Amino acid sequence: MKLKKRIALCALMLALVAVLSFTLVACNGSLEQQIRDLQDKVNGFEQDFAEKSITVYIGEKEFAVTTRKSFLHDVLKDLKAGGKISAYAYSGGELSPFFTRIDDLEQDTANYKYYTVWHTVDEFSLKSVYAGFMPGRGEKLTEGEGEYATVFVATSYKQRTMFYSNVGVGLLPVVDGAAYAVLVD
Repeated sequence: MKLKKRIALCALMLALVAVLSFTLVACNGSLEQQIRDLQDKVNGFEQDFAEKSITVYIGEKEFAVTTRKSFLHDVLKDLKAGGKISAYAYSGGELSPFFTRIDDLEQDTANYKYYTVWHTVDEFSLKSVYAGFMPGRGEKLTEGEGEYATVFVATSYKQRTMFYSNVGVGLLPVVDGAAYAVLVD
């Protein structure tokens, strides 16, 4: 009798383990999909492979670009691969690249002049809020009124209002009609 109870208990345990395993696998697949969906959305923008026309400034050079890329980092890599710029070197991963060399644009670290990234995408999460640091060409741009006003870091470049980027080139989405600038400030 004890043997029958043990066999029944073992069978019940195996059935429970099988059900739990199936449940975890089903949830895990759903969780993985949710993570992929979130990765496709960065700062409110879904990864978009539609054709987009943008303008990219690297210093004084201007490039009219038509692309299906989703992030500025990929556009810069394409400019280098296509021979339009002479250099694009970076450290870090694909999501957090920190460029160390771009075309013939020279940083002047002895005089505290470094690469800066600017864009015309008017999205709160992509614009740098003024918090005491101001790049050389930056100026305060106040949006809103009263206690709800926000002060962003902006500049006027090539007759466009451009915002100091709150994100790096690996997360800066390519938006149709937008302009992007890599400058030294």
